[in-house]
Order: sequence, then structure tokens, then C-alpha cells
Amino acid sequence: MRYGIPLMLKNGGGSIVNTASMAAMVAFPNMAAYCAAKGGVKQLTKTAAVEYASKGIRANAICPGTINTAITAALPPAYIKAIIDANPVKRIAEPVEVAHLAVFLASDESSFITAPRSPSTWVHGPLSPRTGDPPPGSAASATRKSP
Repeated sequence: MRYGIPLMLKNGGGSIVNTASMAAMVAFPNMAAYCAAKGGVKQLTKTAAVEYASKGIRANAICPGTINTAITAALPPAYIKAIIDANPVKRIAEPVEVAHLAVFLASDESSFITAPRSPSTWVHGPLSPRTGDPPPGSAASATRKSP
């Protein structure tokens, strides 16, 4: 953003698409630094959206949940099953699905979408629609205390 925003201002606007994480909105045990970093990306994006919207620059953050990557392939099968079971579409996302969202947010087709508007960030993952809790049976939910 440090180098992109001045170029966008010079050229009359543009679109910033950052990648944060579901961890920007939900705390996970043993992941304090990761959650804080991704929360920082989310807030940086929202601040840029507020500061630059009037100058023709939109800013959005994609907050993916579990994506089918080499990292998730190494997770315990029970963890993946819990995520899939908690997801309404009963699967985890493919990387190309996140890429399609990024392309949309970068395009003129999303010209009215910027972070302070609803939704403030784009979530791509299996958060509970009511509570924002991690999937039941996941490592994160196992350590979460009920209110």
C-alpha cells in the first residue's frame, strides 16, 4: 500500500485487495501473533478505505477460512472433518475460489464495495453465521469456554 496508493492517486483511483484471515475476527489458541497480524491487516484495510474512498481508491480485505492447501493436507483428518461438517456447503474452499473473489474485488464490477461498507470484510470460510465461533469439534472450539 505504501507504494501502490501514490500511484493510484496519480492515476485517478484504484482498488486494494489485501488478504487477512478468519483469524482477524476469531481468536485461536496458540496463535496470538498470527491473529494479531491478521487483525492488523483487517484494520489497516478499513483505515485505508476510509482515508482514500473520496479519492477513488477502494480497499477490501479477504478473510479466508480453511483452504485446500499443502498446509491443510497436513492437518489431522478429524480436524478437517470438523471444519467440513460445520460448513454449510460441506467442504473446504479451493485456492481458486479465493482468487475469484480477489479478482472481483479488484474489478470495476465491485465499484461500490469498500471496507467500511457492509460487509466490512469478505469472509471466505466456515464461521458460524450466528456467533462467529470456530467449527464445533475443532482444536479452537475445544479450548473455547462457553459463556
